[in-house]
Amino acid sequence: LPFLILAQALQKVNPQPEAAIDCLEKGIKATQPQSEPLTYVNLLSELRSLYFSQKQYLKAFEIKQKQQTVELQFQLRAFIGAGQLQPALFSGDAETRRHGDARVEDTGRRGRGDAGIGERGEATSFDSQILSSYPFGRKQDIEYLVNERIALPKHKLTVLYGPSGVGKSSLISAGLMPVLGKKAIGDRLTMPVKLTVYTDWVKALGQELAEVLQVHEEIELAAPLDSIEAIRTQLQANAQRHWLTVLVFDQFEEFFFIYPQKEQLSKLYQFLLACVKGKEIPFVKIILALREDYLHYLLEFEQFAENERLESDLLRKDQRYYLGNFTLETARTVITELTERTQFRLEDKLITALVQDLTTELKQVRPIELQIVGAQLQAEEITTLSQYQQLGPNPKTTLAQRSLDMVVADCGAENLPTAWQILASLTDEKGRRTLCTQAELELNFNLAPPSTIPKTRPEFKLWANSLSPRFVD
Repeated sequence: LPFLILAQALQKVNPQPEAAIDCLEKGIKATQPQSEPLTYVNLLSELRSLYFSQKQYLKAFEIKQKQQTVELQFQLRAFIGAGQLQPALFSGDAETRRHGDARVEDTGRRGRGDAGIGERGEATSFDSQILSSYPFGRKQDIEYLVNERIALPKHKLTVLYGPSGVGKSSLISAGLMPVLGKKAIGDRLTMPVKLTVYTDWVKALGQELAEVLQVHEEIELAAPLDSIEAIRTQLQANAQRHWLTVLVFDQFEEFFFIYPQKEQLSKLYQFLLACVKGKEIPFVKIILALREDYLHYLLEFEQFAENERLESDLLRKDQRYYLGNFTLETARTVITELTERTQFRLEDKLITALVQDLTTELKQVRPIELQIVGAQLQAEEITTLSQYQQLGPNPKTTLAQRSLDMVVADCGAENLPTAWQILASLTDEKGRRTLCTQAELELNFNLAPPSTIPKTRPEFKLWANSLSPRFVD
């Protein structure tokens, strides 16, 4: 609190914000969010405001994302909006993994303190703190993926797929990765490694693997893992240490846009097949997560496997796991749990109306829509059915449009026309989020006549697929 007061005082006596920014950054470093979460959030909010006023919009947005994650972790926020759920920023997980109650012997086996190992070697129990911080209707999905897929020797490869906006990346980042990071399967500790960048996938995978070794196991590598051979050697070393490495390739559809030529794909295919075969690279599991409308790209991988005389049905049903939308009952439960764990309580009649408005023709609720509308409800402090109905004949769409306006506003007033054009370029005629390279985006942008650049929000078909278009480098 003294840092916040001092920063506000500095702003009054000095029009230049550097001193106030330095004060706030020192305050953030000195504040323990576990004991002072509200103070920590207020420091982040003030710092974001200063960076935004200085037109450092990217820095301000990064701080905003961190603020939202902290608010969610410490139950100051009910909904994350269009953002991706992240694992807890502040915990003793790494220390517990090395020295906690469930100790690891020199052989890498769990001590008797871990009661979470089933007869088949699966992780049968889950850390209550992890799952209590992830009450988003996905506990059963996490348990199934760990116990029925990753824990079973016959499942070397799992394809996690589903519609855009269903929460695949959030399930991986905030659910699967933390759970695996604290669990043993059989006599092996699991070591999850997630990859989301594919412009140079070998370098990126090596860096992620090295970071996991350093952060969770305090192992500093003598040389970077900058080649497939180096990564292969490290994975072999992991197996010797009684670790089960789980390589998670999230948003895997982007790989096919970066490497459209088949000869460019063969390097990754060969690496994945070596992991699946398990002879040269033992005790490695692969998870490929991608949108369902890009699932057909994996047929090339299957054909490659067949040519290598591996099993020709890598994508059979029992290798795939579909992550679907919420049922109406699950959606209601999720909204109730999210709001009850915070001080943002919704009237029961409002929850009923909200679920009804979010219901699709298939009697489902899309998680991304629930999160966006819920976050906007909290931003506008709407907690009753009467307040909700005052938004007009279609409250859901009104809230979604206001949410999108707030997202674009983060780009700065002078950048609004450009931001709207980029959003329009990343949305097709049916309102679906598209994938394109940065070069394609720049080409579309440069070819657009100035008269066609929208000055205000265009009318998007908000619920056709996703509110969060993205592009790849």
